Parts: sequence; C-alpha cells; structure tokens
Amino acid sequence: MQPKIVLATAFVLATSLLLAMFCGFSAFNSALAQSPPLAPDAPGSISGNVTDSSGAPLSGIDVTLHRRDSNGYYSYWRSTRTDTQGAYRFGVLPAGTYALSFRDQSSVYAQTFYSNALTLQSATPIAVAGANVTDLNVAMPKAGAIQGQISYVVGGFVQSSRIDVHARVQEEWQTVASLWIEGSGVYSFPGLQPGVYAICAYNVFWDSAGGKPSESYPTLCYPDVYSSIDYAWPVTVTEGLTTTNIDLTFGVEGDSATIGGLVRSSAGLALENILVHLFSRNLSESSPYSAMTRTDAAGRYEFRWLRPGNYILLFVDLGGPYLSEFYDNSIAYFDATVVTVDRYEKRLNANAELTLGGVISGKLSVLGDEKPDNAYIQLLGDPPPSWWFPLGYNHYDPTTGTYRVSGIPPGIYRMRVEGMLNHMTFSSYYGEGAGRYDPEQATPITITPGAVIDNIDIDLGEAGMFDGAIGGQVRAEGRPLPSARVSLYASSDRELPLVEIQADAEGRYFFGGLTEGVYRIGVVDPLEIYATTFYSDRISPVDASLVSLEASQQQMDVDVELKPGGWITGHVWTDDNQPATRFTVYAWYVASRADEYGYSSLFPLVQRAVTDQDGHYRLGGLRAGFYRLCTGPGGRFLGGLLACFGLPPGLIDPYQAANVEVRASQTTGGVDMFVGERLPSNSYLPLLMR
Repeated sequence: MQPKIVLATAFVLATSLLLAMFCGFSAFNSALAQSPPLAPDAPGSISGNVTDSSGAPLSGIDVTLHRRDSNGYYSYWRSTRTDTQGAYRFGVLPAGTYALSFRDQSSVYAQTFYSNALTLQSATPIAVAGANVTDLNVAMPKAGAIQGQISYVVGGFVQSSRIDVHARVQEEWQTVASLWIEGSGVYSFPGLQPGVYAICAYNVFWDSAGGKPSESYPTLCYPDVYSSIDYAWPVTVTEGLTTTNIDLTFGVEGDSATIGGLVRSSAGLALENILVHLFSRNLSESSPYSAMTRTDAAGRYEFRWLRPGNYILLFVDLGGPYLSEFYDNSIAYFDATVVTVDRYEKRLNANAELTLGGVISGKLSVLGDEKPDNAYIQLLGDPPPSWWFPLGYNHYDPTTGTYRVSGIPPGIYRMRVEGMLNHMTFSSYYGEGAGRYDPEQATPITITPGAVIDNIDIDLGEAGMFDGAIGGQVRAEGRPLPSARVSLYASSDRELPLVEIQADAEGRYFFGGLTEGVYRIGVVDPLEIYATTFYSDRISPVDASLVSLEASQQQMDVDVELKPGGWITGHVWTDDNQPATRFTVYAWYVASRADEYGYSSLFPLVQRAVTDQDGHYRLGGLRAGFYRLCTGPGGRFLGGLLACFGLPPGLIDPYQAANVEVRASQTTGGVDMFVGERLPSNSYLPLLMR
C-alpha cells in the first residue's frame, strides 16, 4: 500500500504545481495587459504628413531636419522623403531643438518650413526630449517663380554674383532662396510661395572700362537700387505663375551716389597714378565696404555706385615722393574728414593737395652675400626714441634685393631693417659699425621736400655672427672613443638634434658655424658598449647641462666621459600569442630623487628600439640604474602607447609601470609587454601589480 500512497502524493504535488504555474502565467498575462505603453524610440522622434492645399497626400516630397546649435543657428541634420500616403518620420533623435523644411523637386509645390513659414529662420522650433512628437503636418501650396537676367553695361565684366530672394519676415529681411551665376545670363527661382519679395545681387566683382571702381561691390537690388534693400521694388509671386523680366544691370547709375575729386601737388600740378582708397564709416556695418582707384592724367578720380553713407578717403603716392594723407589734410584715420553722400548725390569736390616728402632706396644683403627673403624697414626719429611715419609706402624686391621707401615726411631719421633668410632673422641699423642694438650708432639720414636719396645699402647681420663653435673630446673609461656619434641639440628641441657628426680617431669633435645661443651635447656609442651620455654626465637631453655661446664665442673644452652600459631585451605580444612587429619601445630613466608627492622623476631617453618580425626588441646603451618601458606603434616621437611593462591591459602610465634594473655590461632579459585585448593564459604580472 505504501507505493500507492507515494504515487498519489506525487500526483497531487504535480497537479498543484501545474495549477500554480497556470495561475502564475495568467497573472503574468494580466499584468502584461495592464502595463503602460512601450517607451518611444530612444530617445525621441518627429513625424507628420504632407498634403496639398486640398488635403490630398503628397508623396516624394524632400523633408529635411535641421538642428539648432548653442548659438541659435540651424544646420542640416538628416533628410527623408514622404511615402505614398504623404507621411514622413525621423526616429532615434537626441534631445534638442529642431526645424523642418519641405521641398518638391519638381517645383510644382512651393518650398515651405514647418509650420508653413517662408524661411528657416522663421520656422517653428520643435522641441524633442525623449518623446514622440507627432502630427507635424504641412499643407504645401502651388508654387510660383521669378525669372530675370543679370547683365552689365558695355565695357564691364561680371565675374560672378550671388542672387538672393528676400522676404520681409518678423520685421526684418530674411533670405528665402539663393543661387550663384557666372558672368551674365538668365536666372530663375522656381518653387516660391505666393507672396511679395525683393531681389538683390551680392559680391559682384566687376571692372568697368577705365579702371573705375573696385574689387568689391555693394548690393544691387531690383530694379537699379544700390542704396538699400528697403528701396527695392516689390516683386509679386502668384500661385502657378512665373513673374518675368526681373532684370539686374550692373553699371547703371540707379540711385547710387558718387564721390570724386582732383589730386594736385602743393604747387598746383595734377598728380597722375595716385592711389585713392575709400573706406565706408557706417557704425551699422558688420563688414565695412572699401574700394580703390587711381587718378588719371588730369589728376581726377571717381567712386561710383556707392550706397548712401559716410566715407573716408586716403591718398597714397606709390613709390613717389609725395606724402600720404587722409581727406582732408590729415595723417590719422580717426582725424579724417568724413564724406557723407545721399541717394543720387554726386560729390565731386573731395580734392586733395599732397605735400612733397622724400624717398630712400638701396639694396639689402645678408652678410654681404645672400638677399633676404623678405624685409621690414623702420625709420626712427632723430634723436630716438622711435617714431615711425604711419602712411609711408615701402617696397622690397627679394629677386634683386632692392628696396624703396617713399612718402617720408621731412626730418632726420635713422633706419633699422629686419630681414628673413633661411627662417632666421637678421637685423641691423644703417651706418658703419651701427650693429643690431644701438640706434645711437646709426648714421642719420636727412629728408628734405622732394629729396630722393639712393644707395642707402644695408648689410644685415654682423661679421662673425656664425663664428661660434663647440668642440671637445669623447672618452670612455679614460681612453679616447673613436667613431662616437655626437649630437648637437638646440635649447628648445629635446627630441631631434640639429646635426650629428662622428668623432675622429682620437675621439675629438667640432661643431662650427654656430650663432649666439644655448645648446646641448649628446654622445652615443654605435656599438652600445658604453651608455649614451649628455654633457655633463647626464642621462637625457631634458636634464643635460647647457652650453651657452655669445657671438663669435668658441668653447672647445666640452668633453664627455662615457661609462659601461647595459641592455634590455624582451618581446611585444598581441592576441593569440602573435608577435607585434614594428612596434616602438620607449624608455624612461628613473632618477633617484622624488618630488613632493613621492613620485620618482622620469627622464625620457633618446634611445628607441623597434620590434622585429618575431616581436623581439633590444634596447642598448643604457647606464646602470632603473628604467620604465612602454610600447606603441608610433615612430621616433612618443605617441599612441598601448602597453607599459608591469601594468595590466588598458592601464598605460610610465609613472605606474614596474621598474626594470640594468647593470653595467649585462643584459636584462624577459621584459615582455602585451598589446592585445585578451591577456594570455600563461602570462603573469610582476608581484607589484598582482
């Protein structure tokens, strides 16, 4: 009977278990049915529908999403097209503020911005913060168009121009559409919403016959409006129609202003080829307008096609004796007389009378031989301190070495010149023995009205400035070390030497042709028997003793003594015990002293080792002591480290790496490093890190 009881008990237990499972499953389904809806596409989305004015869905409409940056400007983010039902959607959007634009490639329907705005600037901002933003629907009206021609008057040439369609939105002019056109020709703006617009051209580079105005032009708006977009004629766009004959012609007077005048000498002679520079001086301008022209044979000049406003004029005799000046008879920009013009005004009496100054010319050379690549010429008043006339013109020709300084006010001057050659700066004052530093020793130059003083030749630099030298002897264990490699470092460069030479049979070396400065000396034994050493008895260029040279100084006692060195060998491995080839091994010497936080001072070595095809490396020329090692795929310069000895993968810091001891004339082997992602099963870390 006992087996039957056990069996019945088992049956009851199984039934109870099944019942419990069924009840639990029902409860789970009930809980699932009552759970809140799933979260939106992380982190948010934007969706809606596009229709025509009657509500019919529009498929194939380009929808562009723009995102607002921290400065309040929108930039392109993503784009899509509406489906057959006119629907669009942008999913997985990070939190931010967005705007939408809608464009029909066939231009049957007008470009619009959500919600039915004319410009991106006036589009409705759309906030997305981890939620689905839906029902952003747009109805696109039938489009209209604007068409016209851009041209120029006979004798002029339009290189290129940008034509913009503007609309008055939110009490300001905003750009609706833009295009560039080369030269003259027909332009067209399809896909515009019905409304009222202004058409303007910008950035036209135009040269008329006679060499009048300049490289940069103000806005030209339809029909012939130079003054302001506010005076442009309204251009009406009607749904489904093209508004034609909206032509823009450069070179016509329109409502522009003109500034001109006559330039003469103080004796009343008309001055030809005087450079006249015009600057706008309107406080509201974010980018001031400027133009240049030259006087004709009668001394006359003109600036046409100007906007109403305030202008400054500067007159410069390029290469000639006349003094530069601002209108009217001023030597400073902020003291100049402002010329104000209005629409249609012709101000042709902005005359100038230039006063005779002087000219200085001559040749420049460097140490009597080479010509400078470029030069800066400065005049100082006599007696010093310096005074440099601000409106003079100076020109230097590096092909001939000749210079010319013109428009110098009468007076007594001393001349200083700086020239560049082979990336070095040379300077000198004019005069025998003047040198680089003392203007009092410079020869005075007297300028009288109309004086042209030639043959003021200046040789830059000083005799003997390249006569500096550093030399000495390399010894090892008290004996000369022939064929040692000796490196000269500049004080500012601690990685690559300026030059390397080989010591002679008696271990002597000589660096000549040195200028005044501070240098470092390093010595390497090519056989790596002796440790690399820097003057004096230093491990690295970082802590090397400085060798200072004055002009023409020669220091021939910079001797370097080498000590026996040692080696470090090992392998660099990557995943699956594969060798890491062509990896660079870097080393730091551990100084005996420590800083206030207890960290040892590390000095980077100039020595590098590169792994072979088996991942093996050998680093030699090391003096006895302790070192830290790291490796990476970089070249001579430190960068891209992937592992350090004694540290687990991912921890890369030579200050935390394990010490490697080197003994004189001995090899420390087995210093392996791992640069993969999966540490080999048979690897171990030093006790310090375990």
